[in-house]
Amino acid sequence: MNLHAGILSPIEAPLEDLLVWIHSSGLTWAWSIIALTALVRIVIFPLTAKQTRSSLAMQRLQPYLKQLQARHKDDRAELNQKMMEFYRDNKVNPLASCLPLLVQIPVFLALFFVLKDFEAPAGTSQDFSWLWSFVEDIRQNINNGNDDFPKYSYGAGWILLVVYIASQMLSTVTMMTSPNPQQKWIFLLMPLFFAPFILQFPIGVMLYWITTNLWSLGQYLLIVRFTNMDREVVLPEDSKGRKKVVAPKTGKPGASSAGRSGTAPKQHAPARRNKRRR
Repeated sequence: MNLHAGILSPIEAPLEDLLVWIHSSGLTWAWSIIALTALVRIVIFPLTAKQTRSSLAMQRLQPYLKQLQARHKDDRAELNQKMMEFYRDNKVNPLASCLPLLVQIPVFLALFFVLKDFEAPAGTSQDFSWLWSFVEDIRQNINNGNDDFPKYSYGAGWILLVVYIASQMLSTVTMMTSPNPQQKWIFLLMPLFFAPFILQFPIGVMLYWITTNLWSLGQYLLIVRFTNMDREVVLPEDSKGRKKVVAPKTGKPGASSAGRSGTAPKQHAPARRNKRRR
């Protein structure tokens, strides 16, 4: 019995039934995997959208958080209190970018194990090829050098591995919001570190990962496109207990930082016209 069977079986069974149902609509098993991955991503879109918006908000507040940390670096309790107040004033939940992962990870792991150990039910198609036999059988491993699968399909697995690594790196470069350059490099090179292990996975799982990466990238760009990044930032209170509001970069009317910090904006006197004496 697999270690994951008892924990993820309540999720694996519906996903496997859904995969069989999609296949019964006329799609091949390979395209059914891609459709299933896309369908799961659509269902959890509200969670991922919330996670993305929270990450973007944290990125917007990051420079001010650094200033706050430098100001209270000697008092940890005071720093935590000021940070919570700062988040509350700006209506940002720092845990919102983490909590959705607790829901997504079991779903993705269950989908992974469904595809990894999948066998076609009796009475269904046994055709596991993809893209006009570009891949002869999606159940084969990428590094399968046996005679069970054609050599042409064997090379296709390596091509898909390169596509997966490229899609993972592109997603990391585009979606990574951490200002730490070392952390960015770690996540960027991580697919290369995991490549030796990925070689042991079926090509069907590779299709799932590639679809997930490309879908996540497109979804991220869509959310960023319709998310207002130029919003006011309520700064932590100063030594006199005043909270300044930093206006958005777009300079929209009524978004003056001085308007809410207690100082009225300066008014320029109208220019006087010089009248010629007759």
